[in-house]
Parts: sequence; structure tokens; C-alpha cells
Amino acid sequence: MKKAMIYGLGISGTGAKELLEKEGYEIIVVDDKKAMRSEEALNHLDGIEFFIKSPGIPYNNFVKEVQKRGIKILDEIEIAYNYMIEKGMKTKIIAITGTNGKSTTTAKISDMLNHAGYRAAYAGNIGRSLSEVLLKEKDLDFISLELSSFQLENIENFKPYISMIINMGPDHIERYNSFDEYYDTKFNITKNQTEDLYFIENIDDVEIEKRAKQIKAKRISVSKFKKADIFVKNDKICHGENSIIDVDKLSLKGIHNLENTLFMVATAEIFTIDREKFTRIFY
Repeated sequence: MKKAMIYGLGISGTGAKELLEKEGYEIIVVDDKKAMRSEEALNHLDGIEFFIKSPGIPYNNFVKEVQKRGIKILDEIEIAYNYMIEKGMKTKIIAITGTNGKSTTTAKISDMLNHAGYRAAYAGNIGRSLSEVLLKEKDLDFISLELSSFQLENIENFKPYISMIINMGPDHIERYNSFDEYYDTKFNITKNQTEDLYFIENIDDVEIEKRAKQIKAKRISVSKFKKADIFVKNDKICHGENSIIDVDKLSLKGIHNLENTLFMVATAEIFTIDREKFTRIFY
């Protein structure tokens, strides 16, 4: 029997366990509070195909020992994405990360797509694992997926249809050696994308623009201050010469929510959603 180890029985660990057990894996669960302790788990590493580490767990001595033994470390996101590919699912992933605003944007994109007549759900760092959504909600057109930097550390195959980094500011320095390492980890969201896929690019963000050359996907630019594919002019959100929404009519107020809205509008424009359908959700 195929065997995997899951370290951490939170939302992502529980989702990965359910999905892998459905696929016939023997699962060894390690959790210093809820299951086998990590000290004991050191005696159970033989024959492990891969090791799934919950995002919030740091690279402690136990994880370093797993690395030393050459066992592949994956995140639940990668496991769930591989499951999608193996099952031939046509669901498109819209992957969202950023230092601020990602939860709002993730939820609102899902709402917007449902309002436009699609079957959409949200998942990820917003309280529902991708594995859980794939197992419980069938025939989805889209999954709006919030990702933290922690969930992007062990990406191998993950390749969203649309990716976006809303903004990048200094955070999680306790986890990373430098802020540059943190920013680079965020950019894993787009590392496997190809030119037939999309990256929504905040051209106002200095750290995003420093790394923009590595983006292979088609870039759709957004800006609060400059001319872009989706931008603000005369207190209106515009696409080219066309005004889409009056800023003062938005139900979510403030500069961060305006930034979030630009990403939502860009997503709607990529899918050519009827503007009358999707703009109602912002009022």
C-alpha cells in the first residue's frame, strides 16, 4: 500500500488526509497535540512516499530530518492540484496571494462568478482546504484559491489559470531569512504558468515590478494611479477608454478595497463576463 505522512492536523492536513485515503494511501498522522508525536514519528519514516507539512508549521528539527532523509515534502495545495490533473477535472483555478486583501478578493471573486452564472467556490487560506472542496463540490467551473506564502513554499506542478499577487509588504520575517526570500516565495504562484495563462499584475507595487520579468503568463496590468489594462481615472475604474464602475459607488471603501476591486474587475474582463452582471456585486 502507498504510504504518506501528514504533519499537522489542521484544515489543510485534514483535507489532505481525506483525499489521500480516498485514493488508497495509508496515512500516518503526526501532530504533537492531536496524534502521534514528532519524536515517535522519526521511527516511522521508512517507506514514506511523500511528507505533507501543514503550512503553519516551521522547518523545525523534525522537518529537517525528513529533508535529510530525502523524503519529498509537499503542501496540501500541491496534492490537491495533482489530484485534479489525474482525474481530468476541468475546473479552473484562480490563485490569489498578497500581504493584504487576499481574503476579501478571494471571497468576492467567488461571489462574482456565481452571480454571473458560473459554479464557483472559494478555498485555501480562507478556511476550507482545496482538498475538501474538490471532494465535496462537484462540477465546479472555478475555484478561487487564497494562498499564503507558507502554502507556496513547496510548489512543484501547481499551475493556476489566473494568478495574482495583490501587493507585497514586509511580513513573516520570523519564517524567512530576508524579506526578499518572502517576496520570492510569493512569486511561486506563477512559476509554472505559461503564456496561455494569466497573471494580474499590480504595477503600483515596487516588489512585484522588480520580479515582473520572470512572469511567463500573459500579464494583465492594474493600477490605482497609472494607465494600465484596468486603472482608475477621474474616480472611475476603466478598461481602455471604457468606464466600468464609479469609485464612489463601491460598497467597500478605502484604498485597499479599491485595489482589491481592480483585481476582481480584471478577472471578470479575462472571462468577458457581461459587465452589467458583475458590477452589481460591488454596489
